[in-house]
Amino acid sequence: MAVCSFIGHRYVYDADIISRMQAAIDQLTAESETVEFLVYTCDVFSCVFLLAAMRARTKYPKKVTITFVTRHTTEQMNREEKSYYYVSDKLVMPDIHPLEDAPALKHKRMLQWIIQRSTHVISYFYDTLHESRNHLVTSPKAQEIRLTSADTETAILKAALLMKEKEQIVYQKMNEGCTLKEAGKAIGVSGERARQILQYGCRTIREELTRRYSRALAAERGRERTCGLFALGEATYDSLTCFKRIIVFLLCRYNAADIYVEQSYVHSGFLFALNCIRLRETHITALVGGGALSEDAGELDTMKAALCPPCHAVGYTSSADSEKNDDEFAVIADMIERLDFCVCNLSATPYAEKIREYAAQTKRGVLLDISRFSNSGSAAQEQERAYEQIS
Repeated sequence: MAVCSFIGHRYVYDADIISRMQAAIDQLTAESETVEFLVYTCDVFSCVFLLAAMRARTKYPKKVTITFVTRHTTEQMNREEKSYYYVSDKLVMPDIHPLEDAPALKHKRMLQWIIQRSTHVISYFYDTLHESRNHLVTSPKAQEIRLTSADTETAILKAALLMKEKEQIVYQKMNEGCTLKEAGKAIGVSGERARQILQYGCRTIREELTRRYSRALAAERGRERTCGLFALGEATYDSLTCFKRIIVFLLCRYNAADIYVEQSYVHSGFLFALNCIRLRETHITALVGGGALSEDAGELDTMKAALCPPCHAVGYTSSADSEKNDDEFAVIADMIERLDFCVCNLSATPYAEKIREYAAQTKRGVLLDISRFSNSGSAAQEQERAYEQIS
């Protein structure tokens, strides 16, 4: 069994980090009998790691487990509406004392606890940025998988030339292996002042790296990730709660504002809940199977009038083949093939196994099943049981 965690900068500076992360996780998953991915924070880099882990779980549902490591109880997470744990399989709260320490020390202790239990650590840390936040000594038993690139290392050194003179001197001394005290002595200041000067200088580098990253992503600017809704079952309190939290998570963390919904759920409680979420503007498209089409323009207008609102548009699919002669599954298959995320309740559809198999063949899609929250009591109780089993 492989247990994989990650350390890295809060932000990413490489335009191809998602593909490199996915390649590393796919290789680890393919080579292992089972893989547990340990996720702690939810900053930008963490979400890149989580996205790759969710894709791996969709492809290998029996091999992959996603565990959120947290300092909060399930009750606290529900009360604070921490949406991200609804995409996990388990929660664990390490027995680390005291937890009343300063935030930086809490963070360090949590990461140390995670890394010590990992067989593999994916690292994304550029030493020449001199950030100590995630720069921990890894466990001797953990295999490190580095995601840094030589091009970005070169870009960091180039950006360092934009620093002020004293900042460059301290930066150069630190790159040579000097201590902060030794670097400060070179410009006649204390070690603490040298640390501050280095911090200001590295901020200049990070700002330049961010601009470089934005330029590299210019072609992708404006692209919103897509999300499909199908086979959601009955709109109960539990299923709607889980649905809402997952949608909030996808909107906030992955910009999944382009939403497609299978026709039969357009006027359901799920669409009502979606339209009650006011985090940002979403574009909702009702997706209709080819068998529902008619050449009569009047019928098409009637269908659009029936679906819009609450939807903004109507889309059609005719991807059914001779073996999938069912119009409903044709729509589902089309969503799985084209969209980034698919939210569904597999216990509410006779196509559950076909959906799992179809989703496992996709390269980018993530299947998020809310059935474990919808069928065994409240969502909080379900997560509490998982939490208790592994604490």
